Amino acid sequence: MTEEPSRATGAAESARVPLSDRAAWLLLLISLAWFLWTGARGLDFGEHWDEGFQVRLVERSIEEETLLPDWYNYPSVSYWLALAAIAPEALGADYSGMKTRGPLGIGEPVQGIAPVKQELTQVARDPNFLLRMRGVFLCVSALAILGVYSATRRRGGPWESLFAAGLIATSWEVSYHARWVAPDMILAALVALYMVSLLRAYESKGCLLSTALLAGLATGTKYTAGLLLLPILLLWWRTPPERDPKRLVGSLAAFTASFLASTPGAVLQPLRFWRDVAFERFHYGEAGHYGFGVDAGLEHLGLMMRWISTALASPYAPVALLVSFLALVGAFHSWRRDPVEAALLLLVPVSWVLFFSTQKVLFVRNLLPIAPFLALFAARGLSALGRSMTGRARTALGLIGASILAVNAAWGWEASSSIGARRAETRDDVAALMSWIERERGDRTLFFSEPLAREVYALLGEQPDWMIVDQGATADLAAFRPAEVAIGAFPRDPAGTLESNLPGALVTSFGPLEVNWEWYTTWREPRIVVIQRRYLEPLQKKQASEG
Repeated sequence: MTEEPSRATGAAESARVPLSDRAAWLLLLISLAWFLWTGARGLDFGEHWDEGFQVRLVERSIEEETLLPDWYNYPSVSYWLALAAIAPEALGADYSGMKTRGPLGIGEPVQGIAPVKQELTQVARDPNFLLRMRGVFLCVSALAILGVYSATRRRGGPWESLFAAGLIATSWEVSYHARWVAPDMILAALVALYMVSLLRAYESKGCLLSTALLAGLATGTKYTAGLLLLPILLLWWRTPPERDPKRLVGSLAAFTASFLASTPGAVLQPLRFWRDVAFERFHYGEAGHYGFGVDAGLEHLGLMMRWISTALASPYAPVALLVSFLALVGAFHSWRRDPVEAALLLLVPVSWVLFFSTQKVLFVRNLLPIAPFLALFAARGLSALGRSMTGRARTALGLIGASILAVNAAWGWEASSSIGARRAETRDDVAALMSWIERERGDRTLFFSEPLAREVYALLGEQPDWMIVDQGATADLAAFRPAEVAIGAFPRDPAGTLESNLPGALVTSFGPLEVNWEWYTTWREPRIVVIQRRYLEPLQKKQASEG
């Protein structure tokens, strides 16, 4: 396939409402600015479990004057990005005190690098440094928007490509994960750029080196990205001169070089490297993780598919399901048009989901690399349906696409605003809970944790008849602050937490919208959640039997 027919097809698809490339890029930049703006408004979201460790890796590098993290549970791209956050101070520091004395000890005493290390350590320990690190990760994550737009544009028109990019820019799951000092959205951005390179190589039957380099860099972000080699192998197999071993060796060499350049500790600290990788293999494959353990196989697969289909594209399940339907249409249409290209694009998400279904730990952030493929196929599906319609039906379909992005963007605005309101202490979550109960409770009873019950009593001056604090009593709903589970307001399990990954459990919540609590119930930031009581009972029964 060549690029020219693809462009012509894309232009025909957009003929109803012509859009110049300059205008398309302007709208793309607006989407990018929206993503960065709402992301920046929510950077001060509170505590993330792993970020303190990332800061300590930076402090260790300063203290020991090394550019090796000495930690390889993740490969090292995240480490380099964390170090990049301190680059302004490191490059601007005064190194004049590092003068050397003469060979006979003649000259001024050596001051050394200690003052510089002290200055940089103070910077790393400043709370604002963590926010800067989050900003770096947010900006790099935004490359996913550009990558998805460019990949979709290979065969699609400007409106189709803007819809795909908009799905990434307005996805709540993408947005709040992009603020974390964690490798997952960085990997999703590299996967989006990899898609562009893969499609270009397929269309031009050209060199695979750039695609292999991006795959190696992605694997230097998370080891599971080694699955990106599968489309490269398929493309090598299918593209003339077919099965040229030099072409394959060159691609594998580029992949390996890129990985080692990003994670040199694999060679320089091989024992530590293999020990940490072996631990993660044991962690995911055998040991499990408190709160996030699942049964490998169908349970894990079912939960993953539920998150991908009902949450990834939109915080509103019906909207997310609509996008997932469009993606299925787009995948089917792509397969009919060009089975090889469709196989190249489907190979990664399918193998990704199947691989993780064999593991015993489910963190939905591991599934973020699916997002670029979902967005591309959904845009193709919307475009394919549009071509099958005429007149008002096509216009209505276009309005549906715009509405999807609009409702997602509105949620993103509200989510980032809620974080700022929480930091400014302008929210009263207990009062909001009482207002919700007055409007929505009906005849349902609510179980309250003891600390939250005391807060309600202080507000109302009495204990309402619908409030239940006896753990043995029956109730329809349960209201509590998630952090209370870990401090003993409820009977504690050995890890002190509810099971996580509880889609459908949440009735409502009050507090900042900095995370999707149903999939991260161990999140410690202050909020009040109201859930179906039955989701709390297994924890209480387990503790009653152990107590």
